[in-house]
Amino acid sequence: MLSRVRAKDGEVYLAYGARGITVCERWLKFENFFADMGKIPSVGLTLDRKNNDGNYEPGNCRWATDSQQMHNRRPRTRSGHVGVYWVKHSNKWMAKIVHNAHSYYLGCYSDVASAAAAYETALAKIESGESP
Repeated sequence: MLSRVRAKDGEVYLAYGARGITVCERWLKFENFFADMGKIPSVGLTLDRKNNDGNYEPGNCRWATDSQQMHNRRPRTRSGHVGVYWVKHSNKWMAKIVHNAHSYYLGCYSDVASAAAAYETALAKIESGESP
């Protein structure tokens, strides 16, 4: 957490510290971080910021699975939505979600809002334990 926001020569600094992401002053003391976040509840969980544009601070952090982390990303697509991509040869927006190392294609749509809605529906199913 600290190296992400402070180590200017680090691999991920551009995605964190350079974007203005900080660690709250309270968490600069490990004892305070531990008091707020507690012990990692189970193996395989990592620290996640609920709002990716927010700081590392109480109320914006949680212990999350790799799957939760993957779905809680900043959009990196032209659509501005996670899981929604432009398919040039069909002139449509495709929705796709990845869960447990498997890609689920959710369909192609003429508008970005419909594709984003398909992604959100599939994500809700995954979060409730269903298959997308």
